Amino acid sequence: MTASPTATPSASTTPLATLAGCPAPVALSQLPVLHQFTTDADDVAFDSAGNIWVSSPTAGRIDELAADGTSITSFVDRNEPEGLVPLPDGDVVVAEQGPNRLDVLTPSTGALTPLLAIPNSTRNAGIDDIALSTDGAEILVPDSPSGRLLEVPVGGGTLTLLASGLGRPVDAEQLADGAIVVAAESHPGLVEVTGGANQAVGSLTDLDEAIPDDGLVYVTDLGTDEVLAVDPTSGASHVLVTGSPSPQGLAALPDGSLLLVDSTREVIVTLPPCA
Repeated sequence: MTASPTATPSASTTPLATLAGCPAPVALSQLPVLHQFTTDADDVAFDSAGNIWVSSPTAGRIDELAADGTSITSFVDRNEPEGLVPLPDGDVVVAEQGPNRLDVLTPSTGALTPLLAIPNSTRNAGIDDIALSTDGAEILVPDSPSGRLLEVPVGGGTLTLLASGLGRPVDAEQLADGAIVVAAESHPGLVEVTGGANQAVGSLTDLDEAIPDDGLVYVTDLGTDEVLAVDPTSGASHVLVTGSPSPQGLAALPDGSLLLVDSTREVIVTLPPCA
């Protein structure tokens, strides 16, 4: 297995997005629906072909959609699938919340192969979302039940502890400068990890996703039913979406648009980013 290629940052005269360039807040019900599910759609990712992958943990299902939202196929996964990392060879790494484990889904056969088991000595729910490092060599694993941030080579191997004391971390993404932003279903909700040190970003709490894109970080807020854009330098934020009862999945597409999955409404919608 090899990780998805990651674009190398290059010098550009194009200014980064700012909160001043964010669109006005819009209700979830007013956004265009890309796909209507009949399951508890949760986390979302896209592969190198532009196809969209969505997990449904309670239903025990993983869906592959075309870029226009039409269904391609579905896979059965009874291990409470959450986070997804598609790889360029066609496989998909899946965060299995039930057993607190990473599995590899082979779409050609539907087989799930254990990649890494993470001990969970607590009674807390298992891991949630996962992501690739910017160089594509490591998988970032927020160890949700234990409040730690881990990383492991894409092909499996030894776990490395990057940070601890994060409450309940549920998503982690690497910024261009190497720092990692972590979303937590606790307080503080957004944390930047640099060299093992944790620094709260703003005053948000009870977040589920943190997606860096074009200089901002887009987050889903489970407490306020909103999607926000956050300036990672100042911690200031701007509301983009309101009235989303369970904003569980978020992804930034190469064309600049954002995908939002709401588990309660069972939809995936598109929304414009900040400029």
